[in-house]
Amino acid sequence: MACPNCDHGAGCAECQSRRNCGTHWQYLLKNTASRVFLQCPTCFCTWTVDTAERDRQDPAQPRFDGVVAAEISLGDCPRDIVTSPSGEFVYVLTADSVQAVDHLHHVVATIPIGAEPRQMLMSPDGSRIYVVAYDGALSIIDPVSMTSETFAKPRCTAAVVSPDGDHIYLAHDDAFADGASAWVSAIRADGAAVAFAAIDGFVTGMALSPDGRLLYVASGATDEARGGTITVIDTVSYKAVDFIAVDEGPESITVDAEGLLYVTHFHINSVSVVDPGTHCAISVGLDDAPMEVVARPGTEFVYSANTHSVTVIDTTTAATTRVMAGELPRRLSISPDGRRVYAADFGTGTVWALDTSDNTVVATAAVCAHPAAVTLSPDGRLLYVTDSRRGTLIVISTALLDRK
Repeated sequence: MACPNCDHGAGCAECQSRRNCGTHWQYLLKNTASRVFLQCPTCFCTWTVDTAERDRQDPAQPRFDGVVAAEISLGDCPRDIVTSPSGEFVYVLTADSVQAVDHLHHVVATIPIGAEPRQMLMSPDGSRIYVVAYDGALSIIDPVSMTSETFAKPRCTAAVVSPDGDHIYLAHDDAFADGASAWVSAIRADGAAVAFAAIDGFVTGMALSPDGRLLYVASGATDEARGGTITVIDTVSYKAVDFIAVDEGPESITVDAEGLLYVTHFHINSVSVVDPGTHCAISVGLDDAPMEVVARPGTEFVYSANTHSVTVIDTTTAATTRVMAGELPRRLSISPDGRRVYAADFGTGTVWALDTSDNTVVATAAVCAHPAAVTLSPDGRLLYVTDSRRGTLIVISTALLDRK
């Protein structure tokens, strides 16, 4: 049984390179006839996967369930995925390249990048694609020429792109000049570092305010009893202008259109809802560990993908509703009109569609072996899912999925 994130097995360099297990669960404690018991090598948290149904299926025979418009072979372990603002191209991150897929579902370019990439981000205007590797190497891709340039940078733990696409902010976990344990750099589109800011603690996530003027940096203290901190950095002066206390072990951080922050706390099964203006932080407890939060635009609701479920949170009352159960739901995507939330369940190879009007599951489809990343086309008509086990990109018609 391989690592559920990448299928590479016990010696996976990606899984061993992270300091937390928010998205990477390490290989095998025990394998029974129907269950696999996994453990993170750093924090020793454990997780159980029911493999009986998965093992009965032939990965060479995908279960398309009548909703798949196309399947595109990509080769080595597709990971992250982004779409261009026009919807003309989809870009898929693999082990050593970014593959561009056009609207006819053909691979039209394979763009080489550095080894062991961890994350891919596209500027909002689609003018640049940034790929960050686990060792810190930064590849900047021009989507017009389909070429890339790679720059050596210190090891990176988090990244976010400015709204204008002119800068990418990288968090680094090695010692800074003034003795701080971490720091954040601002990198121009030509690869040059133009500013630095020291951070106290280990940076786990970053996000920008809607106007890009403030950078929110989530960090955890080495002594977890001290809790976590959101450092607020002015992106003009590049100075820390505020500090917000949150619960221990903050990880990912999301900002909604109104400027509220949502911070996941994987190890204590909670999400913090933070008003950065008042410093009010409300802790919302969950049944299991949150991995990703997305906000439904124009509403008070956010959705949290957890290790065994998806939960909707009412941010005005802190009430939670468990809307589906799964085996490691991965990546949530909200339709442009806000009517649907799509989730891919890694453990069962199933895609779920949730109706946001009443938060019920309205459709499910078994489409692949190991769905790893999910994104929607800008018009919401197509849902793209990478299958890390079979090395393919699955294209799903959301209209057909809604009719199931």
